[in-house]
Amino acid sequence: MNGAVTEDEEEQTFRGLGVLVRSYPLPPAALARIYRAMATIPGLEITGHLVKDAAGREAVAVTRQEEGTHQRREILLSPYDFSYAGLRFVVTEDYELEWPEDFRGASAQKYTAGDITVDSAPHRRGRRGRRGRQALIRTARSLPAGAGVRDRGADTGPGGRDRCAPGGTVLRSRVMTTPECYACVQEARFDELPPRERVDFDRYWRVAHSFTTSVPGWLVLLPRRHVTAVHDLTDEEATTLGAWQIRLSRALRGVTGCEKTYVVQFAEAEGFAHVHFHVVPRTADLAPEHRGPGVFELLRAPEHERVTAGQADRMATSLRASLRGRPAGG
Repeated sequence: MNGAVTEDEEEQTFRGLGVLVRSYPLPPAALARIYRAMATIPGLEITGHLVKDAAGREAVAVTRQEEGTHQRREILLSPYDFSYAGLRFVVTEDYELEWPEDFRGASAQKYTAGDITVDSAPHRRGRRGRRGRQALIRTARSLPAGAGVRDRGADTGPGGRDRCAPGGTVLRSRVMTTPECYACVQEARFDELPPRERVDFDRYWRVAHSFTTSVPGWLVLLPRRHVTAVHDLTDEEATTLGAWQIRLSRALRGVTGCEKTYVVQFAEAEGFAHVHFHVVPRTADLAPEHRGPGVFELLRAPEHERVTAGQADRMATSLRASLRGRPAGG
């Protein structure tokens, strides 16, 4: 990723209308106006076939290529009443994402056309009266021709092993991620992560050990969905954020004996714009030049001075035991 990608007016409009559709309970007449506006956006298409949302249900995909990227945004609608059915990002061409050389362990990530990097859906689709469904169906026909329309009551998703995320959103293994983002690449392979990359976690947050530091116990607290500004955190994420910072600080004091912790958030480095909070143990013997902002010099330690993967895994295991209130190794 070579710097920030600037949205053009059409892309911003498509994204903004998608936010309106999924964020608020809107009456059919309001949705109809949104779809009429959406139909005027240049470059908008509908896939020529029905797709599956994250819950395995059929959906119509209203899609547009994201400018300056290798993927397209797809807003999913129910083919029965055109209510909101989910959001996907789909890779449109093969490419390889390279990470900066100084990020040890961050190997290149390969993507193939058709890969789905974001896949989310409401746990249950809302029901609408027949009159409301017909109003939306009539309006949605003004969208570019593509997938067929089906008129019946709202469908229900199949049972199974889908995870239900905050707000009743069904997530798959690579949900709410962006392929150009290091944190999202790790989240996409969550079940395969070593202890140092999943010190602890809940529905909203994941804790990892920094991989470029010389400070044992330097933790990074990350939201599990892609978000690039603190003000964009959901109420649920914000409610648990403070509790996580206190819990991690207490665990670090118990495990490392640190006098205090630093809690810092910038998220400015290329490929690392994903919101992340550094929770850093400040020990009594930390050199004066490394106290306060100077501690970040220890995040750029030479290879031979860095905490090794094995050391980070052992620290992660001890911290997780402390966080979960059991003896290390228990």
